[in-house]
Amino acid sequence: MAVIQLEVPASVAEWYREIGPADKANDGVDFLLWLEDRQKRREAGTQLGPIMDEIGRQAQERGLTPDLLEEILRNE
Repeated sequence: MAVIQLEVPASVAEWYREIGPADKANDGVDFLLWLEDRQKRREAGTQLGPIMDEIGRQAQERGLTPDLLEEILRNE
């Protein structure tokens, strides 16, 4: 684990200093899970382009043309 510091509004800092240790622990876990989720989404987003390119390449190899795709989408 590592420690990070964040700038927050003074009112948030004051509130955080006033809450109890159990609330701080729960909030810390919630924040950690949120940060981890953001990290995973960002990493997935950087990998999405090549995945989408591969899907498009495979679709074209199997006969999907822009006209056929437009017709399929129009019928949905």
